Order: sequence, then structure tokens, then C-alpha cells
Amino acid sequence: MNSRAKHHDPLAEIRQRARTEPEFSRRLHSDPHAVIEQYMGQTDSEVEIRVVQDTPDTLYLHLPSPPPEGEITDQDLTYAQGGTTTLCSALIVTVISAISVSAHQTTEP
Repeated sequence: MNSRAKHHDPLAEIRQRARTEPEFSRRLHSDPHAVIEQYMGQTDSEVEIRVVQDTPDTLYLHLPSPPPEGEITDQDLTYAQGGTTTLCSALIVTVISAISVSAHQTTEP
């Protein structure tokens, strides 16, 4: 199995084709549901799909929707499973360093 098949990202492929193929880009803008469905299977017709493109003077920042009430985010799940934050990792390194320095100082003659 090639690496492209293992890591297939339909949205990345859609973005790439839209950047390099003008006709595909026009189709994506005019009928995004059909294009998304072609790559990802059935889409929810009740969900609005907006296709926007950055320009030299406009940058669009995509923010994902918040999780539904009562669901936890992937990041929260990682923490619950014993994952760490950057701050937590820094604190652990600081504590280990302090212990090492203290142990080294107490064992010197």
C-alpha cells in the first residue's frame, strides 16, 4: 500500500485541485455539495457549505464549531487519558531538574 492511500485526505485533495484546476474550482464554488459528496460520500443537504478563497488582501480564518453540549473535545479526551499540556510538561521537567540538582548536591563530599 502506498503512503498516499494510507493518508488520503479528501479535503486536502479538493483544495489542491481547486488551486490548480480552474474548471474544478468553478464547480466547487457553484455546487460544493456535489463535489464534497464525490470525495467523501453523502453529505447532509441541510448543512450549508461555503467555499471562500483567500486573496492577496483578505485572509479567511476557519474556526471549527464547538462540540455539542455534553461532548468533550479531542484535546480534553487526551488530557483525561493521561496526556499533558505544554505547561504540565514544563513543570515536570523543572521538578525533575530540581530533584536531580538536589540529589547531586547531597551526594557531594
